[in-house]
Amino acid sequence: MNSSYLSSIQDTQLPSTAVRFVDTAVSSFQRIPGSSIVIRYIKSSHQNDPVRTAVELFLFIFAVRYLLAQSYSTNRNKTIPLTEDEIDDLVEDWTPEPLASEETEFERQSNERLPVIVGPSGPKTKLSNGKTVTNLASYNHYNFATNPELTQKAINTVRTYGVGPCSPPGFYGTQDVHMKSEADIAAHLGVPACIIYAQSFSTISSVIPAFSKRGDIIVADKAVNYPIRKGLQISRSTVRWYEHNDMEDLERVLQKVVKEGRGKPLTRRFIVTEGLFENVGDMADLPKLVEFKTKYKFRIILDETWSYGVLGPSGRGLTEHQNVDAMNVDFIIGGLAGALSSGGGFCAASQEIVEHQRISAAAYTYSAALPALLATTASETVTMLQEQPQIIESLRENIKGMRAQLDPRSDWVRCQSSVEAPVMLLVLKDEHVQARNLSIEEQESLLQDCVEEALANGVLITRLKAMPPALGATPKDLIKEWKPKPALKVCVTTGLNKREIEKAGINALGLGIPWIIPFGIAVGGLTVIFILVMLALISQRRLLPGVVILGSFILLVLYATGLIETAIQLFGPQGNVNGNCTRYILTSNHPTGLSINTLAWLEQQTICQAWQAAFAFWIIGAVFLVWMIILGSIVARDSPLDLSTPLSRVLFDVQEVDTRIDTLATQHADAIIGHTASLAKASGRVLEELEERVKELQESYGRLEREVGERHEQAEQVRLAAERMSRTLRLGRSVQRVLGLGRQLQGFVEQGKGSERGMVQAANTVLQLRDVFAAGDAKELGRVQVVSTLRNEIITPAERTLLASAQQVVREFSMSVLAVSGPTAPTYRDSEATKARTVGAVQALWLLSPVKVGSSGFTPTLQLTALSSYLQTALTASLASLTRALATLPTLDRTLQEIASRCQNIIALESLLSSTQSPAHASIPSDAEASNLLDPLLRHLDTSSLPSYFWRSLASQLSGRVQEIMSKGGVSARTLRSNRDRVREAIRECVETGSRGPAGTGKEVSELPGKGWEREAAVMVAVVVGPLGR
Repeated sequence: MNSSYLSSIQDTQLPSTAVRFVDTAVSSFQRIPGSSIVIRYIKSSHQNDPVRTAVELFLFIFAVRYLLAQSYSTNRNKTIPLTEDEIDDLVEDWTPEPLASEETEFERQSNERLPVIVGPSGPKTKLSNGKTVTNLASYNHYNFATNPELTQKAINTVRTYGVGPCSPPGFYGTQDVHMKSEADIAAHLGVPACIIYAQSFSTISSVIPAFSKRGDIIVADKAVNYPIRKGLQISRSTVRWYEHNDMEDLERVLQKVVKEGRGKPLTRRFIVTEGLFENVGDMADLPKLVEFKTKYKFRIILDETWSYGVLGPSGRGLTEHQNVDAMNVDFIIGGLAGALSSGGGFCAASQEIVEHQRISAAAYTYSAALPALLATTASETVTMLQEQPQIIESLRENIKGMRAQLDPRSDWVRCQSSVEAPVMLLVLKDEHVQARNLSIEEQESLLQDCVEEALANGVLITRLKAMPPALGATPKDLIKEWKPKPALKVCVTTGLNKREIEKAGINALGLGIPWIIPFGIAVGGLTVIFILVMLALISQRRLLPGVVILGSFILLVLYATGLIETAIQLFGPQGNVNGNCTRYILTSNHPTGLSINTLAWLEQQTICQAWQAAFAFWIIGAVFLVWMIILGSIVARDSPLDLSTPLSRVLFDVQEVDTRIDTLATQHADAIIGHTASLAKASGRVLEELEERVKELQESYGRLEREVGERHEQAEQVRLAAERMSRTLRLGRSVQRVLGLGRQLQGFVEQGKGSERGMVQAANTVLQLRDVFAAGDAKELGRVQVVSTLRNEIITPAERTLLASAQQVVREFSMSVLAVSGPTAPTYRDSEATKARTVGAVQALWLLSPVKVGSSGFTPTLQLTALSSYLQTALTASLASLTRALATLPTLDRTLQEIASRCQNIIALESLLSSTQSPAHASIPSDAEASNLLDPLLRHLDTSSLPSYFWRSLASQLSGRVQEIMSKGGVSARTLRSNRDRVREAIRECVETGSRGPAGTGKEVSELPGKGWEREAAVMVAVVVGPLGR
């Protein structure tokens, strides 16, 4: 250092020994070659940025401390060694966990009583015990399983293709029938492509992990079926649950996911739900899901395993039923093993999604393809659904008939499925479950008893069965697991007519009419006949007491029977009708207003009153018959009678009563007839007056209707004129805006050839013109000649010119001075101008890059293409020149200097891109924009830095060239081998020189001195010097 520095040290009044030590150290340091450069760098750096000096000093001390520190192991696990005897004792005491949990008594009994079907699974099925039952437990909704035409086509397919393909689809297992089935299903749904799987269960559980990986986000309905849950588990994605079919809760979850994802790397996000829920039976709100998908940038995975083939006029599923375009749903997964009576499943989506599954879906890649006979059956059943829509209507009619028998008539179960669902899920009513405090196991046991009772009545139904908890599951896991309600499952089919459906519904749940009802009707009829016979005999004075006693006794026995049975139903422990009516109908708060609950309460009240009336009927009838028996006994004993009683007069003096009635009717007949005639005349006058009023009202209504029609026509004409004027005004404003933007664009293009601001302004003007041409009036705007001329002659050429200028600026980017010397070396002003032009060009390419509609992220393709081309050009030129230089060593130094210059340009470009923020783009959301212009390029090249990418790519491509030189032999090979030390040092120096950015970039040295690019230098040296040998 100089004397001023020493004098400054002495002025600080340090001890003399310290001053002499510093003086000696400075003198010794100045004798080291190159020390003056280091001193100048430290002085200039300290003067410009003192903080930087402190940071570099700290890093230097830290590096020295790190290199001199003692090494240590990161494995801190401390294990206690065991002896062989201790290991043997532990092995003997160890008890392995069972592979599966033990079977419960309920499960064992259910499995033992499981019916076995012999023969085809049709509407009438024969069991292994020889009994024929009505099958309401099969998904054979359209009776396709026993269709003679389908059966014959399946037989022909087996004769042609055999029983199975015996290979996965990707390994020569794909047959022409598979391609036809995929095309038929895709055409039926109205989507571009489709792929079929060999098993319905593994379809959705393979599709989800094929697209969603660790780190991706899936928002799923809590009630989704087991295959979907397995797919979510296999994908290892982050799963967020929302309450079943609760769109408000779904939107809350989506908003939370979007909020948490801001500022983080983009991930794939999906909404997973079912079209027709297997465990609940209701439908998803697909229009709302599509709205949320568009609003929050998610993709929809819709499982239509249970809705495809049964919903919609032509069986296309939920999309057709709720009038949603199938193209708005990203994934439509369906099953072919249910309503279509085939096997396997499918995924219908875009062509890209389908082709990705052919190499990424585990169930498709590693499982044998669907047998040809099942693929043919699927194609035929899809065709039948389209050509014979009446079978779908027939299924709907049978569903209505079955619901009419099961849902409203049962007082202990209710149907929770949708009214269009052919699979009816019957669950116990909440009031019964709460009143009896039934657990899940008790409900399942009760429903299993119903299944067995229905089987005894000749109807085969089943229960909704859920997977048991996993072995080793904790109580916390069981709380999180969503469990469906225990339910009976009744499947409707078109193979039964309406009468058979009604009968099966009655026998399924024992809902037949109680025998006491027809018994009461019959007894009431006999009572009426007995009274008519007694009156006939009385009129002929031939009634005998024995007839009265005998008939009354027989009826009394019948009435006593009905009274006892009604009392048992009303007050007995099994029926308890009176207790239920008191608890749920008479004393509870009944609903009001026009609703289905009010109607149900009124119906239940009517049933309770009917039972009470029946009980009163039996009591009154029995008392009356007992009195008749007593009266007949008295008459039979000839005892004196009291004829003043009304019944005595009826029995023994009816003729006198009849005579008295005739006399009274004759006396008052004239007065009644006169009064009736006067009332008739008055009614006639009232009717005439009402007719005149009605006629006047009709004429007034006609006039009012004509006036309203005329006013409506006038208003419609005014509305049409206003719409035309508004459209013309909007079109004029659009034309004016296009002309103004066109002039701006032409000026900005001329200005942008030499300035950053001009290119960016021109690119923004192009974006504004694109928005105008893409607006709603774009079609009318294209018909205006001046706009068309302006677009073809000015706007389009200007956009091409702007794009070409920006690409040329990127291609000509250079800031290194290694390959340039003398007066041609760029000045500071030239470097700043180059940086400004390059920033403007890259930002213009960013803005001009096309934006894909509906895409969740933005990729600046034009910018990435230009920058990748720049890097590729540098690599190609470097590779060619270095190959020639290695063959002719005298030019090696010059070539390596050029390569180092190119690498410095790449470092300068990286620094420029990293310090430049991405411009605001009106067509993409703010959360989809990158923080700077470098991040998209690094993701595109899959690298962490551009210099590292340059050296590694150059090394990978140079290896073959060096080996080729050495394999040819000759002078070049011998010269190269003899000068390998020189080549090694030259290449290492080239990497170190090239890894220092040019002046003005902020990266004049590597970020870690002496260490940052050692790996790249070692790779380059190994590639070139390694084949030379020793």
